[in-house]
Amino acid sequence: MDTASPKRVADAVVYESPRLGDGPHTVTITKPSGTHATFGGYEYVYRW
Repeated sequence: MDTASPKRVADAVVYESPRLGDGPHTVTITKPSGTHATFGGYEYVYRW
């Protein structure tokens, strides 16, 4: 997904997955281009 924005956006949800099966999962965050990037963290929320 493209998260480029002319202004700062805080606390934005940029991805929400469908329900995942039981077992381990891997989260990969990649900055493919650009000069700056800020990553404040991620949150796992069990909703089912």
